[in-house]
Amino acid sequence: MKKIKDSNEQYHSHKSISASGLKTIFKKSIYHHLNSIFKMTDAMNFGSAVHSAILEGGDEIAVMPKVNLRTNDGKKIKDNFIYGNKGKIIIKHEEKEAIDKIKRNVYNHKLAKNLIQRLTETEVSYYGKIDKIPVRIRPDGIKEKEYIIDIKTTSDASPKFFKSQIYNYAYHLQACFYSEALGYDPAQFRFITIENKYPYTVEVYAMSEDMIEYGKDAWRIAFECWKEYLQTSNISSYWWENFNNDGSLVL
Repeated sequence: MKKIKDSNEQYHSHKSISASGLKTIFKKSIYHHLNSIFKMTDAMNFGSAVHSAILEGGDEIAVMPKVNLRTNDGKKIKDNFIYGNKGKIIIKHEEKEAIDKIKRNVYNHKLAKNLIQRLTETEVSYYGKIDKIPVRIRPDGIKEKEYIIDIKTTSDASPKFFKSQIYNYAYHLQACFYSEALGYDPAQFRFITIENKYPYTVEVYAMSEDMIEYGKDAWRIAFECWKEYLQTSNISSYWWENFNNDGSLVL
C-alpha cells in the first residue's frame, strides 16, 4: 500500500473503492454506490472537528465569530471568514466549547488516552490493490505493527447501543477491511466512541470473534460484487443470503 498525507477532498475524489463504498454496496447496492455523491453534513463536519482536535491538535479548525446573520454586516463577516479559512473545518462557537469538553473527557479516559498517545501516524491515506482491484483506506490512527483506532461520534456510547450501531452502519466491515489491507489483526482494532451530546461520555470497544467473522464476510461479499462489476459490468443490485439458481432472491 502506498502511503500519502492528502486532504479529505483528495481522498474522497479518488476512483478506487473505499470502506465507505463497500459499506454502501453491502447495506444497499452497487447502484447506490455508483450514484452516491459525497456531501458534508453538519454532523460530519462536527465529527471532523473532533478528529482534528484529538488527533491533529485542532490546527485545522476555525471558529466562526458570533455575528448577527440578520444584518448585512453580519452576513459579510461570515462570508469573509469562510473565504479566509478555505480548507479548514469551520465550526460554531458553541461547538468549540463542546469539543474542548470532549477532548478533556478523552484524555481523562485512561485507555483512550494511552491508545492515542502511542499512535505513530494519524489521518494518513493508503492506496493499493487487493486482487488487482484498486482500493483506498484512511485510518484515523495507527500504532505501527500493533493496532488501528477509529474515532466514532455517536448519540449513545453505551455497549448495547454502540454494538447495534456497528451492525447498522457496518463499522465491523470497515474495521476488518482496514485490517486486511494493512495486514493487522482485527482483534487489535479499537473503536474510541464519543457521545456528541452532553456530558460527552467516552468509551473504547474491541470486536468479538463473531463480530470479526461477520466483518470479514461483509467486506469480502461487497468486494466480490464490486470486482464482478468492474470485470463484467454486471450489477448484482442488492446482496441477499438466499437466492435461486436463476439468480432471483428468496425472501
